[in-house]
Amino acid sequence: MTFALLLRPSSLAATALTALGIAAPGGGEVPAGAEPAAPPIVTASPAATRLVKADDGLFYVTAEVNGAPVRFVVDTGANVVVLTRADAARAGVAPSRHGPHLQTAAGASAMRWATLGNVRVAGQHFTDTRAAVVDAGLKTSLLGQNLLARLGSVTLRGDRLDLR
Repeated sequence: MTFALLLRPSSLAATALTALGIAAPGGGEVPAGAEPAAPPIVTASPAATRLVKADDGLFYVTAEVNGAPVRFVVDTGANVVVLTRADAARAGVAPSRHGPHLQTAAGASAMRWATLGNVRVAGQHFTDTRAAVVDAGLKTSLLGQNLLARLGSVTLRGDRLDLR
């Protein structure tokens, strides 16, 4: 299976994940200050959730974390789910009290481990999903391999990504 490159190596997210030991794939440059376009409409059926590539070349999906909606970049280059501090707070996720500090282009950022009690994505329900919570350097949470591997399949074809 072949996947699109989902993180730009110059992004703060890539820097933070590299410091965490989470592999981030390479990719093209994004102009400084450029914001990702709004994600396209997602279609869901009992069989699959189809995502259409956004204008920025990424795939976005909204999942429920502990009942709260969280917008994720589907990131096959991230080993684990990574939540922004704001998304973790909105979902009531309580990360560990202490964790390593990361040095990113935006400065130092703390990373703490957490367990997500309930995640609903692509019509499926998952419990006890390990996640990293970062305080800074990441604008959108990442749906990483540890959750993607629990789906039935992840299929990329052109500008569509199907989650089953």
